[in-house]
Amino acid sequence: MTQRTQGSEIRDRLISASSAEGRRVRLTETQTDILGHIDLDARASVEKIASNSGLSARTVRHTIERLQQLLDLTPCCWTDPYLMGQTPYRIFFTVHPGTDRRFAGFIEFLTQIPEVHWVGTLIGYYQIGLQLRASSFEQLRRVLDNIDQAFGAIIVQTEYAIISELTFLSTNPVRQKRVKTPKMSFRATSDQVKLDEVDRAILTVLRERPLTPLSELGRSLKMPTNTVTYRFKNLVDKRVILGFFYSHDERRYGFESYLLLVSVMGLGTKAIEQLRIFASQHSQIIMFTTCTGRWDFEFEVVVSDVRELQRIVDGIHTAAQGAVRDVLIHAWGHDFKG
Repeated sequence: MTQRTQGSEIRDRLISASSAEGRRVRLTETQTDILGHIDLDARASVEKIASNSGLSARTVRHTIERLQQLLDLTPCCWTDPYLMGQTPYRIFFTVHPGTDRRFAGFIEFLTQIPEVHWVGTLIGYYQIGLQLRASSFEQLRRVLDNIDQAFGAIIVQTEYAIISELTFLSTNPVRQKRVKTPKMSFRATSDQVKLDEVDRAILTVLRERPLTPLSELGRSLKMPTNTVTYRFKNLVDKRVILGFFYSHDERRYGFESYLLLVSVMGLGTKAIEQLRIFASQHSQIIMFTTCTGRWDFEFEVVVSDVRELQRIVDGIHTAAQGAVRDVLIHAWGHDFKG
């Protein structure tokens, strides 16, 4: 894909995101059921899903194909950065882009940075967010300096925090039935898993093409399938690979997604655990993150009515035992990487 074509695609996706409200679809009961099975287990086999859902393999296969058309499902491979010797950062920009072309160019620039694992737009105090992984603070500084040199004129403010804990929660308001999902979470640790060139090659391919069958992965790396299978299982068992999930726009089927950045005052360990419990038990909170930096917690929330958002914010205040200093609420725009 040429640079010009890629830039045009990003501008098209920005326009597409802004008109998502008018393209909502009504999911059938079967589609909702299958989406609940695959959203946090993207590599689950058709046979496994059929067994768990009580549907035929043919129905499952057809439904997944239809969901990919309706929701633009994007598979992602999630790994533990700390076990790989990296520190994960969340970075947000307040920008004054000037023109749509300039804004699209900024997003395109960010998606090309190897250290950046996720890029998305927001509506609120910050307009662009990203997740970046760096093996040292010097590496982080170089990336930020390069961004500033290329697009500093449109950046009004940059804020970042270290992600010390992140958990994709198994609860999801779209699920009509309780579905067993893999635990995808990591916490800051000094432990590391020793990775060789083969491991890193496998991780590189899975990051770019998460659903690649292991036999195909072996052929692309010129390795026996048994070797790749063993290495893949080892990476999963050691929790370097945490799991595979589908990224999609909840607005397509009638929900709104928000990111809540929460700052607190002198929060103790007990209250932190109360917030963790609150997040894990709430069916509309799908991601919980603890941070070190400008803010202390992130909650990704999916609601069908914006009025439900106030009840969640009230619940956060209650769980934090009066220690909340500030809550910044952002609506999700569109994901462009990760």
